[in-house]
Amino acid sequence: MGGARHLLATTPVVLLCLCAACPAVASGLGGSMIPQQRLTDVEVTTSLSYDSNFPRIGPDLASREGLRLADETFTPAILVTLARPIGPAMLFLKGNGGYDFHRVNTVRNYARYEVDGGGGRRFGECEGAVTGTYSQGQTDLALLVNGGTGRAILKNTLTQENVSFSSTCGRSIGLAPSLSVTQSWSSNSEATQRNIDNQAFVVNAGLGYQAPGFGVASIFGVYQSAGYPNRAYSNLLSGSYGYTMYAGGLRYERHIGVRLDAALSGSYTSLVSKTQLLVGGVPYFAPTSTNFGGLTFSGDVSYRLTSRLLFHVNASRATMPSNRSDADYSVNESYQADATYRLGTRISIKIQADNRGESYHGIVPVKNAIYTNITKSSTSEVIASANYVMSRRLSFMLSVGDAERRASPSAFSYSSTTVGLTARATF
Repeated sequence: MGGARHLLATTPVVLLCLCAACPAVASGLGGSMIPQQRLTDVEVTTSLSYDSNFPRIGPDLASREGLRLADETFTPAILVTLARPIGPAMLFLKGNGGYDFHRVNTVRNYARYEVDGGGGRRFGECEGAVTGTYSQGQTDLALLVNGGTGRAILKNTLTQENVSFSSTCGRSIGLAPSLSVTQSWSSNSEATQRNIDNQAFVVNAGLGYQAPGFGVASIFGVYQSAGYPNRAYSNLLSGSYGYTMYAGGLRYERHIGVRLDAALSGSYTSLVSKTQLLVGGVPYFAPTSTNFGGLTFSGDVSYRLTSRLLFHVNASRATMPSNRSDADYSVNESYQADATYRLGTRISIKIQADNRGESYHGIVPVKNAIYTNITKSSTSEVIASANYVMSRRLSFMLSVGDAERRASPSAFSYSSTTVGLTARATF
């Protein structure tokens, strides 16, 4: 969920997760989240924003659903981070919570919260980490308003949970094996959205070589199994739904002081639908057109040209569990570039441009006489922001953005202009 209309990222509050004494590392999923020292941080933010197209849909579809496009949102939030060393282990707890107040579309007023917790420990040449996340909030309205249901779904609580173990070993020079295992769950409160409840199990294993001045080069493999336990369209089309995914590739990471920070990976991904329909009680496997085979990648590079100017680019292509009831999975692509310039010790300016695309692949099209559910989209966005640090504890950010989405069918295309002001205080 996101977009420029919510200048305050996620708003979430509280959780406790135990760290087991596992032999291995804090790199990978989970480990990088763990603070490296004793910490007690409290951050309070308030955000006021205007969005010319809050529902993120075209005007015709918004009119049909009885929605107002323009809206103002006020979002107070608090983030609390605690980290404590307990013997040789480091445990942490992070809670982030807030509330969105809408002036026009008050039906969308809601609280959101997220809690992360866990811990890590070093065992000789290895480090291990166990982490967990629990979050709850309303689904982005752009994902709820669709033609297939024949009506607007204005309220849906999305709950997401995951538990992850990650480990890595190795000296500063030599081989460095790594492993991460993650189980995640996603569920929805609205009856018509329970078709997209999903569970996913992911294993990521790698073997790298690292050395000072060289960085880390790794070969890795990924296995994922995803399923939709509550998916059923009718007595005629019952069955089991999901997919398995295998990927293998290369990853390279390099850090050169504060000037260059790069992480690049490329892989070949094969996704095979394991959906089996029961048509009138007779097993029927989904057609192979729902399968995927191709290149997936991720890249993140930061380069500090001068002490004042920082450039950053990010790109990714990946398969994801579907957030649509008529699709098994989606192929998501994202490209982002931004530049940050510091005018002095107090003021910085940032320009960001990005493009995000999604295409949905499934086996049961959901249609009605008015619209067909969205099948693919591409969203381009430009955001300019200025940050002013008034003191060590207080800062302000002003943001202006413009977004354009081109979707199929065109009823889901939109344009949007956003303006927001955020105040942040730390204690």
